[in-house]
Amino acid sequence: MTDPHRASPFLLAAATALAAAACADVEEPSKTAHSDEKTSVAHAQTVKPGAAVSITHRLRSEVAPGESGVLTLDIEERYDGGLLSLSATSKSGLEIFPTSASAEIDMSIGDTHQWDVFFTAPSAGVYRIDVLVVAEASDGMKAPRSYAANVTVGSGAAAKAAQKGAAQSIDADGEAIVVLPAEETIED
Repeated sequence: MTDPHRASPFLLAAATALAAAACADVEEPSKTAHSDEKTSVAHAQTVKPGAAVSITHRLRSEVAPGESGVLTLDIEERYDGGLLSLSATSKSGLEIFPTSASAEIDMSIGDTHQWDVFFTAPSAGVYRIDVLVVAEASDGMKAPRSYAANVTVGSGAAAKAAQKGAAQSIDADGEAIVVLPAEETIED
């Protein structure tokens, strides 16, 4: 019969190892109140899988419903050469002009490129343009990257209201207003 107050050899060895590790010399960084030295902190860097491409976007100007707009994509790639294939689509009622729906860029011409996507929308709202990028390096290896850009058609408030399904109207002063459902109860 074993004594419950007596530790097993395994537990005793584990406790001894932990105690030894806790007592080991640990070098802590010294901090002085008036230190002029800059310290650097190592950051963990992660890289998204796919093409070595970074994309940002901007609208050239505000777009009214029914008018043409231009979304400019700034593309930065990290390849010595090859071909960059781009395609833009939208499923939300935004029409992308066929002449700008796809493009191919020679990556040996530099690291930064611009691509203009022309579009129109029949009504105010916030729409999304989906971009698929396929980078084919000089050695024939292909890698995809996807990107989505929100595009606002109409004034900001009217576009957001249209996206939520609220009715729009123009008041007597010519200002755009959003008509929301309301119920009034008059009590005597």
